[in-house]
Amino acid sequence: MALRRPGEPVETEDDAEWAGALHEVLDDALDGTWSLHLAAGGRIEPLVESPGFFVRVGRATVRRAGGHLR
Repeated sequence: MALRRPGEPVETEDDAEWAGALHEVLDDALDGTWSLHLAAGGRIEPLVESPGFFVRVGRATVRRAGGHLR
């Protein structure tokens, strides 16, 4: 996610309040796997970096012509 605002790309007290409020709402809901960036002054800077996340990739079963599974 990104917090977009005018001004310099330096964290302000308001930015910290937004980050704190999002921590309260999102940490448990998303197991802490979220991040927040500040978009200001033509730049994007991290405010809250995700501790890391993974993507689960499933394996699909596809039927080939003739009814065989692949």
